[in-house]
Amino acid sequence: MNNEEFIKSIIKAVHDSIINGLFENIQKPPGRKPSQGSVELAEWVSGLPEDEKGKIQKVIKRATHAAIFGFLTVLDGVTAIEDAPEKGQLKLFWEKGAEKILLNDPANEDLHDIYQAEIHSAIFGKEA
Repeated sequence: MNNEEFIKSIIKAVHDSIINGLFENIQKPPGRKPSQGSVELAEWVSGLPEDEKGKIQKVIKRATHAAIFGFLTVLDGVTAIEDAPEKGQLKLFWEKGAEKILLNDPANEDLHDIYQAEIHSAIFGKEA
């Protein structure tokens, strides 16, 4: 697996599943006895016109993008997670058998840039 394959896997396993599942869970909270907050949110959403529900889905897409993008910037070392003058480095390896690949290798394209290129138009639409 290389960094591009990793990002495609993250898009499928995390990005798409959150976007596709979260709005459904908001409308129909899972479990036998959902929390009062979940029930209230579901009741509020059910009373909205369809165009307003579509706007909520757009907010979910953007929030999902922001969370994944931000996390990837941390993995890439672009966003610091320490206040110390000398910072450590996160290393994300993919291992299978004898194969070991550094997915966030600074010599390669950043993970957050690959992710952005893959999903930008789906989240933000076409550029003007």
